[in-house]
Order: sequence, then C-alpha cells, then structure tokens
Amino acid sequence: MPSYAELPLFTEAGITLPYSDLTIVSSDDKLFHVHKFNLASASITFSDMLEVGESGSEVALVEPAAILARLLPFAYPHISENIKIDIESDFVLLEALFKYEVTGGIEAVMRELRWEGPPLPPPPTPGCSFRDVERYWKTRRGTTPPNLAYALDPDAIIWSSSSSPGSPRRGIWTNTETREEVVCWKVQLEDMSSCGMGQTGWKGKEREGEAEGDENDWGVVIPALPGLVLLPAILPPTLQRSLTMESLRHSVLPNLTSLSAHYTLPSDGLWHAWESGRGEEKVPRIDSGKVVEVARRERVDFEPVTEANFQQVGGRGEVLKMGKDSEEREEPIVVKEVESTVAKLLPKLRWTTIGYSYDWTSKTYDFDRSAVPLPPLIEKCCREAVRAVPWKDVFPDEAEEIESNPSVKKGKHWQTWAEWYRPEAGVINFYQLSDSLTAHIDQSEVDAVRPLSPSHSFPFSLKSIGHSSIFLVGGPTRDTTPLSIILRSGDGLLMSGPKGRRVFHGLPRVLNDTLPEYLASDCQCPNVEDPNQWKAFGEYLEGGTRLNINVREVF
Repeated sequence: MPSYAELPLFTEAGITLPYSDLTIVSSDDKLFHVHKFNLASASITFSDMLEVGESGSEVALVEPAAILARLLPFAYPHISENIKIDIESDFVLLEALFKYEVTGGIEAVMRELRWEGPPLPPPPTPGCSFRDVERYWKTRRGTTPPNLAYALDPDAIIWSSSSSPGSPRRGIWTNTETREEVVCWKVQLEDMSSCGMGQTGWKGKEREGEAEGDENDWGVVIPALPGLVLLPAILPPTLQRSLTMESLRHSVLPNLTSLSAHYTLPSDGLWHAWESGRGEEKVPRIDSGKVVEVARRERVDFEPVTEANFQQVGGRGEVLKMGKDSEEREEPIVVKEVESTVAKLLPKLRWTTIGYSYDWTSKTYDFDRSAVPLPPLIEKCCREAVRAVPWKDVFPDEAEEIESNPSVKKGKHWQTWAEWYRPEAGVINFYQLSDSLTAHIDQSEVDAVRPLSPSHSFPFSLKSIGHSSIFLVGGPTRDTTPLSIILRSGDGLLMSGPKGRRVFHGLPRVLNDTLPEYLASDCQCPNVEDPNQWKAFGEYLEGGTRLNINVREVF
C-alpha cells in the first residue's frame, strides 16, 4: 500500500479537481478545489456546514494544508482506499478526523487499532433533528449492528382484522424501544401483473410473510408523511434480477456516470468491459498531465426551480462575487498522471443518469444534451407503480372535498397521474456498504407535486435492489424529526404532492449482510437464457452493493 505522499493529486500546495464546486482554504492560505457532494456524503459535520445545492462557495478551515491534504481524500473512495494512517505519529490528523466526523477516516483508524469505535450517539426520539437521527444511523461501532427497532418495518405493522370492502385497512407500527406509534393505512393496488410487479408475484418462500394473507397487491400510506406511498416487496426476485442487469448495462454513453468527468471510460461502458473479461484494461484520466486553469470563484444562491428559470443550465439564482481579491490567489495546477483499470473502477461507480442529463454541480438539467430514452423496463415499472396506486386514498381529504362539494373544481393533480404520468429523467445509484446520501430536498423539477418514483410532487419513484438500507423522510426543514424506514430489496417508494415532494430525505446507512439469497451469484435464474450470465451480476451485489433506481417527471 503506498504512503500518502505517493498518492496523486492531493498535496500540501493545494489541489484542483475537475468540476469542483467548493474551495477549502487552509490556515496557511492554500486552496483545495473539491466537490461539495463528496464532502457532505463523507462527513456529517461538513454536510451541516455546506449547502449542497449551492455552487462555487468557499470555506476557510483552521487546519493547515499539511493536515487538509491528508483529511480531504477520505471524501473520495478511489483515493482513500490507498491511505495508510500511522497511529503513533498522526495525532493531529486523528483529531481532525474526529472533529469533522469523517466516517471513512474513523473506520480506517478503527481497523488500525482494532477498536470498536466511539460510543453510539443517542437513538432517535421524538423531537430529534434530522442531523441527530442521521448521526445515529451513520455511526458504526465495530461489528455491532444498529438497533432496527427505531426504523419502521412494513413487516412489523399490526393491521386491523377487517375493513369495509375496497376501503383502506388501518394499522399501527410501534417503536418497541420508545413505544412511539405511527398510524398506517393499507391500500389496495391495481393489478400490475402485466409487467411482473406486485407481492402476488412472489413464489414460495422467497420472502416469507410478504404475500401471505393478501390476495391483492397493496401499499402503505402514512398520514404523518403526506403523499408518501410505501410499496413493500413490489418487485419479485425475477424482476429484481432483470432490473439489475438493465441498470448496469445502461451505465454507458450517452448516459453519464459518476466517473465520466474523470476518466476516459471504455466506449462500451465499464460493465460491458468487465463482463467481457477486460478487467485489467487501462482507463486513463481525462485530465492526465494537463494544466488546469482555476476559474474565478462565485457563489450562487440556489433557489427552487420555477417555470421561468428551469432552462437556466448554469444554475439558478443571483450570482455574487466573493470579493475583489477573489482572482488574486488562483494559480494553475498541473494534474499528475493517473490511470486505473476497469476492475478497480467498477466498485467506485456511484451513479448513472438516465433520461434528461442532470448536472450535480449546478443542480440543473442540461437541456443542451438530448434526452436519452429511459431503459424500457425501468420506465414501465415506474409508470405501472404510479398507475396502480389509488390516489384518492393517498389524499383522502381532497377526495372527500370533491365528493361532498359539487362546487369544488375537479381536476386535482393526483386525478391525472394514473393516465398521464411519464417519467423523463432519473438516476441509478450504486451504493456500497460504507456509502450514504446526506439530507437534501429535490428542487430541480418544474412540477414539484407529481410523484417521484420513488420521491417527488408529480410522483417521484424509487426502487430498491440488493442490500437493505435505512431511508429517512422528514419535513420542509432539518428541524423536523424524520421517520426512519427499512427499505429491503424489492421495495418501492413514491413521494408525491406539494407536502411530499419537497421535504428533506436521505439514506444514512446500507445494512451489512442483508443481500437476499435469490440475488446471490449461485442462484438459479429461470428468467435468463443463459443462467451463467447472472453470476457476474450476483458477485457484484455480493460485494456490498445496493441499487437505488430513482425516476421523475421534469416538466
């Protein structure tokens, strides 16, 4: 393992990474041009310090460049895996890692010391902020698993014994530690067998308890989270395998990936190269050996998208200059030569855009790039999920108002979703066991009411495949206590409506040892022509991967 001094890019003189949107200034006035998303994902403290939707900001820290050059790489998995910490001499670095709560660095220290880690923070209770709950789930202590009693589990909801035909059934989920109760409603879904979806599509005991006792497919509505629809086990195993294969095979141009800006990827994509036995193929960096000119720093006050500003590709809001000396300290930096291989980069793939291209720096859609058709199976599953939901049961107050008052104008937004919902963009996240997604609000779509599939105003739709995770859904501010929800492989989630799309949500934890047997590399797969072709996909998931498929309408 090379020492830190031998690693490329990060030096005590500073650094400029391509497409950086954040400048960290050391106490000795050295500049580190890095990525806000990476720092916010790697550290709870940094996520609180930074507004992830704001580009071009500058933050001054009290640490010298010598420490920052060793601290900041922990926000980059493809660099931090090579860092070796000397426990006996690196006390200042250790202090900084714990001060900023840099998860990857703390885990490296724990491995070196064989230490179980600091005490777990207090568990979530009513009144906790989003950050408090997020910290609880993110903190790892040796092999001690988190207490899942603090997360809503669809399998643990106690449903009433009966209800009126066609009416939702009331249920209660109880946090067995705090005795907090959450009211839930089981709603009956329309038939989804045409695309292979639904709890009724499970065979035998592939997932015990999911389809038992219900002749029809169902979802869970939680009144405390307006517009949210949880769809437990909505994807049977055969469909999960097909979606996994489609997701990885579509991680290729013209779809952009998390690695596209940094490496000249194989023309047929990383996965195709790996699948065809080219794991040792060299992959050069795009900026290898080049001199990078640093642009003048600007700060953009990010604002939600509207019909008037949604086509502004460069970011929305008033651009404010950082001061008259903002151009004086910028010096070009020569990027050292870096290359990797297909085998090393594949585990570092973190996301792939589908549909309209999304710029993660400016938080805007790049309409100069032609929209790429969504992968057909992903599009069909998300459309069917939105079509199958009885939206009158999701928004019962509005439905009752329409029913009881003829003068109320019909045409509520949710009345058209089943017929008109068309996902136009999305992202496929490839989480590893140590990854997380910090609290954020999706604000880049014109329609913030229709469902996100899995989470927006016109529905946002999310599909979960692979290892289980903890998903947090809160309110319009970080002061609102979020509800923790267990998402297992095959679960779906819809976030919709004016109170459901623009709320803080995040994914603080991927759970170890939760990959279902039917996704293992040696499982029998009757849905593919060659059963052996699943082996590579299963091995990829066994490495600790969780797929999160998110789609939404843009306009």
